[in-house]
Amino acid sequence: LDPTGYDYPQSASPWDVNNSTSPDPVLAALRAEKNFEYADIITVTQRYESFWGEHFHQNNTIRYIIDGSGYFDLRDVDDKWVRFSVKKGDFFLWPAGIYHRFTVDEGNFITAMRLLQGSPSWSSFVREDVKGDHSARIEYIDTYLCGDDPDYDSSDSGSPLRTNSPT
Repeated sequence: LDPTGYDYPQSASPWDVNNSTSPDPVLAALRAEKNFEYADIITVTQRYESFWGEHFHQNNTIRYIIDGSGYFDLRDVDDKWVRFSVKKGDFFLWPAGIYHRFTVDEGNFITAMRLLQGSPSWSSFVREDVKGDHSARIEYIDTYLCGDDPDYDSSDSGSPLRTNSPT
């Protein structure tokens, strides 16, 4: 996607495409096809601890970078960080339940559209607080990690309710 030439505010919650004087027809078609019912736009000009702290969301994470740049780190199947840079025009999605974090780069500026299928819920769940015991995280573990919960420690009786052994 290319946001150049289209009318996007620096922030809007929610963002209504019908209020745009020059809506992007490609984005409009994508929103209709994927049923992205809700969108908002956020501009970030510094590193925020709440974005940098390791967390996940209960819905798929869908972002369209309208301007600027930054970094997302996601946990891979071995529970290691994988960093990828994002810049103007990037559009991406990852599944609910994956641990991630975000920071601006040295430019300290990014404007992003956050999209959701359904009603807005930007709740984030911090790893230290959840430890795998959340329906979105459990579904992610079962679907993408073959049921191997990296937060499960068989020697710790206070570990999550999940086990890594087949039942």
